[in-house]
Amino acid sequence: MPKTTCNKPTPTGVHDLYSSWVGLGAGEPMIPDWLVQIGVITSCGEVGKPNTPTYEIFWEAVDTSIPRKDVMPPQHTADFVHAGDLIAASVTSNNQGLWALTLDVNGKNQQKLQFTPSAEQKAKSTAALENYTAEVISESPVTLQQWPDFGSVTFINTQVITDETTKAWAPFIKQTALRVTDALTLANKKATKTGPLEPVNNSFTTTYLKPS
Repeated sequence: MPKTTCNKPTPTGVHDLYSSWVGLGAGEPMIPDWLVQIGVITSCGEVGKPNTPTYEIFWEAVDTSIPRKDVMPPQHTADFVHAGDLIAASVTSNNQGLWALTLDVNGKNQQKLQFTPSAEQKAKSTAALENYTAEVISESPVTLQQWPDFGSVTFINTQVITDETTKAWAPFIKQTALRVTDALTLANKKATKTGPLEPVNNSFTTTYLKPS
């Protein structure tokens, strides 16, 4: 969990927001209607503390078709995570449609959640798995891409596991495709620098780029 420095809100009152998460689904354009994710988020808009970062755990399961349906509504908690903590997260699903999300902080389990989607949602979630869409992401999930200065964050031991056989990203991408991309601001300028992917421990680093 990187230590973060908040910028001042924009003139229209948009605050910085930054998250790092792992998930299954959301593999647009193939499977645009399903996403299960868990991770950490840093926000700078807490009432009374507009320039002070708040560190939280978050998770959700979403049917993103129109209208959007919350399979497991978004949840946030700030009780267990602080700057400098080591986070381990996973999202899994079995053949019976049972989904599980876990998140550890400094080796201690803080969240373990399970749910079973409806029949319609199960079909979408199964399609997501069959198309092997998996994500390891840092993003600013607001319209204006308002990034705080998080320095850098490194993802280590990123893995995709299918049929109980571990497949690291490097061999996994021979079957499909891996996008290691840089985030852009609304003005189409780079907000972060991502990569390269290191095959030894399947790690990569995302670095904040200060506005020029």
